[in-house]
Amino acid sequence: MAVKRRPIRRPVPYAYRPGKSTLHRLPGGLKLLGLFLISTLSFIFGPPALGLGTLLVIAASLAAKIRPWELLRGIRPLLVMALMVVLCRSVGLKPEGAMFLNTEGLEASLVFGWGILLAFCAASLFFSVTTMTEIKDSLDHLHLRRLSLGISLMLGFLPRFFTVWESAELAYRARCGKKGLPQLRTLIPLVMERMIVSAGETAAALESRGCLL
Repeated sequence: MAVKRRPIRRPVPYAYRPGKSTLHRLPGGLKLLGLFLISTLSFIFGPPALGLGTLLVIAASLAAKIRPWELLRGIRPLLVMALMVVLCRSVGLKPEGAMFLNTEGLEASLVFGWGILLAFCAASLFFSVTTMTEIKDSLDHLHLRRLSLGISLMLGFLPRFFTVWESAELAYRARCGKKGLPQLRTLIPLVMERMIVSAGETAAALESRGCLL
């Protein structure tokens, strides 16, 4: 009797991946600062900073034993948005109504899209090597309890969202659900409901500990 193999689950986007690399052992505050610098300076200084940031993210992911293309998990909706921006900004209209290629707009939109993708990958790498406890502990050193709590909860939303989405998507596919719009119509309300319930549970837990006073 043939034994059915269970499908190997792919890593959830923005989920922590245990490891002992140098990047894993770095202080959470230093990694958070690196994420902030890569995500902001690339938009300020343009292609040179984008190129340097891309090389840094690739090198850091390899050092953490994470294949660089795995950082793109979950990027499809953002990629569609970036493509729409490129199309809208690269097409211009002449006074007589004829369309033409706006090379300046195309260049600017490509740089913008590159920056968005780089920020996404940098954040994906950050959450892959940093636990939520590390993030909260590093923010607690600011001695601003409510601010550090708010920031850590905000950062924790992204990994939690992708985990809930992956679980709902797996359950949907197990029931042979159709892809495309039917999938979105089913998953979006379900995921929103689960995130609201999760937020309520988190708020109740924090309130019981006196963190929301």
